[in-house]
Amino acid sequence: MEYRVLGRIDIISAGGELVPVTRPLVRGALFALVLHRNEPLSRERLIDLLWGEGPGPVDRLHSLRDCLWNLRRLLPPQRLVADERGHRLDIVAGRDRVDVERFRQLVREAARTGDDLTAAHLLQDAVGLWGSGRLSELLPATAAMTALVTGLAEEHRGARNALIQVRLRLGQHWDLLPELRAWVSAEPVDEQLWADLMLALYRCGLKTDALGAFTEAREALSTAGLAPGNQLHRLHRQMQVDDPKLSPEVEGSHPSLLAGALADHRAKRQIRPRQLPPDTLNFTGRGTQAAELIALLSPKPGSLGVPLAEVTGPPGIGKTALAVHVAHAIAHDYPDGQLFLRLGGASDDPARPEEALAEVLRAVGMSPVEVPETRAEREAAYRTHLAGRRLLLVLDDAASPDQVRPLLPGTAGSAVIVTSQRQLVGLAAGQAVNLAPFAVDEAMALLAQIVGRPRMEAEPIAADEVVAACGGLPLAVRIAGERLAARPNWPIAYLARALRDEQRRLDELVAGDLAVRASLALSYRTLPPRLQRLFRLLPLAGAGELPGWAADRLVGEPATDAVEVLVDRSLLCAEGMDVLGQPRYRMHDLIRTYATELQTGPDGAVDDTEAAQARLIDGWLELAALADAQLPQPRYLPPRQPASETAQMPEQLRHMVIAEPERWFTTERENLLATIHSSCAIGQHRTAGRLAQYLAAFLHVNGYHDDAENAWTAITRAAELAGDHDAACNARLRTVLVMVADKKHTARAAEPLRTCLAAFEAGGHLPRLALTYAVRGFCAYLEGDHDQAHGDADRGLELARQAGDTHAEFLCLYVLGVTFNERGDYQQGIGCGERAVKVAEQLGPGYTGTALYALIQSHAAAGQPAQVIQLCRHGLVTEAPTGHSISRAFFRQHLGLAYQQLGEHDQAITTLTTAAEQFHTQRNYDQQARCLLALADSYYAMGCWHEVSSRLEKSIVLFRKCGSRSQEVKAQEKLGALRQGHAS
Repeated sequence: MEYRVLGRIDIISAGGELVPVTRPLVRGALFALVLHRNEPLSRERLIDLLWGEGPGPVDRLHSLRDCLWNLRRLLPPQRLVADERGHRLDIVAGRDRVDVERFRQLVREAARTGDDLTAAHLLQDAVGLWGSGRLSELLPATAAMTALVTGLAEEHRGARNALIQVRLRLGQHWDLLPELRAWVSAEPVDEQLWADLMLALYRCGLKTDALGAFTEAREALSTAGLAPGNQLHRLHRQMQVDDPKLSPEVEGSHPSLLAGALADHRAKRQIRPRQLPPDTLNFTGRGTQAAELIALLSPKPGSLGVPLAEVTGPPGIGKTALAVHVAHAIAHDYPDGQLFLRLGGASDDPARPEEALAEVLRAVGMSPVEVPETRAEREAAYRTHLAGRRLLLVLDDAASPDQVRPLLPGTAGSAVIVTSQRQLVGLAAGQAVNLAPFAVDEAMALLAQIVGRPRMEAEPIAADEVVAACGGLPLAVRIAGERLAARPNWPIAYLARALRDEQRRLDELVAGDLAVRASLALSYRTLPPRLQRLFRLLPLAGAGELPGWAADRLVGEPATDAVEVLVDRSLLCAEGMDVLGQPRYRMHDLIRTYATELQTGPDGAVDDTEAAQARLIDGWLELAALADAQLPQPRYLPPRQPASETAQMPEQLRHMVIAEPERWFTTERENLLATIHSSCAIGQHRTAGRLAQYLAAFLHVNGYHDDAENAWTAITRAAELAGDHDAACNARLRTVLVMVADKKHTARAAEPLRTCLAAFEAGGHLPRLALTYAVRGFCAYLEGDHDQAHGDADRGLELARQAGDTHAEFLCLYVLGVTFNERGDYQQGIGCGERAVKVAEQLGPGYTGTALYALIQSHAAAGQPAQVIQLCRHGLVTEAPTGHSISRAFFRQHLGLAYQQLGEHDQAITTLTTAAEQFHTQRNYDQQARCLLALADSYYAMGCWHEVSSRLEKSIVLFRKCGSRSQEVKAQEKLGALRQGHAS
């Protein structure tokens, strides 16, 4: 047994099963008994701990007996012992584990060791034993209980502070910063934490931030009626004069540790994902397998490998449930996060490794625009992000070893659980668990969890018969149990009699795929006709989570009650609520496959699947059009035309989508993309094209460029197969726009551009022809072929004016302007820019902002700061309604540089500071660093040497983080010159 009371209060059984303790009084009794292990607590002491002097039950002794009876139900026999002295918990060393004892043992070992690196590992393990909950919120709020909690919290604080001191001595300043920030936020009057934060910042070269932390500490203490003590004041004075005693002296000489800490901080954002699905509430059985997996995956001090476990077996056997259960049990051992990836191995379109890598990189903190393009680069970035971190990865439903290998961490510290229907030969897992059907006692336990033990004990023979008929397959047992639970008036014998028909039972419960199909057929035949029809149509919604309204669209009427019945019958899984408050559901792959088969059977003959699918697609189109209308349109696309979708969805749902368009798109992205591909598969490529248009702005803004390109490529192929050459050329052009404007893949765009030009020339489609020339000209500009760029843009401009296409004219003028700038012909660039602004004003504010920015660059290159100032002010006003924070930051950056050129340094400092803050918010650290570098110049002109040094130091850190080596060197040279000047 394992007893856990550090930040959580629960029990792990000898079989590895989590035993939750949900009642506060029972939690309080368990907490007190664990802390006084093997020592009896008198009844009076327990009553004082649980109820104290406050209000409580009249007969507290009787209530205490009830509380202890409920606790005894959670424990094996003879563990809660009572005698004349009171009650004690029988805990035996070697048999039982207690997290608080393990915590204290690790702290003692850390205090005894003379090696800081070893101490750091021991203390990290000790602190990592603590869960995220607050004990004060889990336990009764009596004076006696509070005293116990306070004492334990002081031990935790002491271990944490010791860990901080060791890591500071080891030079892990960068790694400590996010943790120290979180701790001072939680404990703002802890002066030691503030001192540690100041020291870590100072040793990272962030002196200004360190001094600012002192100001924050003083304000936080003042709010509590306190003032900084001598330690903080002394440290503050030392930092002001750069006392050499503050320089880091890394004990133990661990240069690789220092380098690793710095590299970690620059290469990854300290985001700790928590992606595990909820543990199964009535998880039962698999005790031996769970214990084996927990033992394998628990961290081993000094181990250099990555623990890897496989869970394999046939459909319906409970692979994912076991993996998630184990992951929750050991999550506290992996404090840097838990990742859960669905790899889709059982589907006909499993996730590609590069797609999974991109998903993980975004989950651990990399912004979409930073995700590398190639699989090799993504693998390298992924392993860099995981190096030095302790994460748990659950890779669910893997298709093959080749799909899994790129997702394995490269360094020790993390662990991996993989589930698959297939044996993943060649992965060299430390433990491969191939799940077999339940033993009789496990199947009986699962049925009892669902149906209730009293009901089972009332009909033991009938319960045995049901379990025997189910053959131990967990899916079949669960279905049988759910049917009984949904009908509490049924005797268990009723279901047992239904399963006595041998031919029917073999059809339903034989192991393997046929067994799963047969079990599902039994549940299906018990549904009334209306629910059967819904069950058959649900696969049309795709393989992902589906929102509740999708069922309504499929059957053409409200279906909430029917959906809930399917959930009750275990034919559909409830997945919680989405951001709009809509319930979400998921149909298991095998259940969905069976339901799809029914569409072509006798029952399915009455279904109009085409009409059902059309209703669902119309719903997606309507909501996607509403959400898209709220987002800024990418500038390389023409302004939106009013959507032609008919308003059919519920008004409340429409309003929610309009209010939360980004979050709706984020939730439904996979469903929308799947609908595009499924529409292509049934010959509805033009419908798919409309949906892709509505999705374009969201994919563009959030960096899902692979998704956009794949969607337009599928539409192109479907249109070609249908002989719809006009739609194919349009989709191909949209594919090219994504390649060029978003991904800058100019080389790959060359051939499809030639195809588009030939098709549009032959068809005489001037607007698309003009746009294609503009895009090809932009490609040439990016590749440095300015003659080609000029020629294409000039030709496109002529065609755009002939066609009266304002958007194509705007793009061509833009390309001409930037091309003239590159040639050094700034006056021509200004002329094109001014014409582009006039044209863009007909398109809308966003387009005007883009044209103004190009014109500003021309004037800046021509050395005309007064004009730059005027245009930047115009641009800020123009961009205000668009919500484009990054555009406003660029305008402010150029405005500040223009002020600087004119010697107006006060104005320059104010404007550049705001721009730097906006770039920081957008995580555009390169431009933030450029603003800081410019700020240093203005502060230098004003003689503010401390501010110059501070801005240069920050810019160096950011340039290094972004890999901007030339700019980093430039900043270092300025800082060196500044320091040399002061030294002389």
